[in-house]
Amino acid sequence: MALLPPFPLTESLIDAHFVLLLLSIAVSELMCMTLYAAGAQSLRRLLSHPSNAAVITRISGTLMFGVGVWLALS
Repeated sequence: MALLPPFPLTESLIDAHFVLLLLSIAVSELMCMTLYAAGAQSLRRLLSHPSNAAVITRISGTLMFGVGVWLALS
C-alpha cells in the first residue's frame, strides 16, 4: 500500500493504472515469497544435520561478534 499514490488523479484511465500497479505489486510479492519459501526449505534440509547446525551457529556467532567490534570501533 505504500507504493500507491496518496492523491490519485481524477483521470478516466485511473482505474487501469491502479489495476496495473496492484497487479505488478502482487506479482513481485508472489515472486519474493516463493523465493523466501524455497530458501527456507533448503535451509531446513541443511539444518536437519546437527553438524551443519553447529557450523552455522559458529558462523552466525562470529558474524555477530564482528559486527559488535565494528560498532564499538566506529
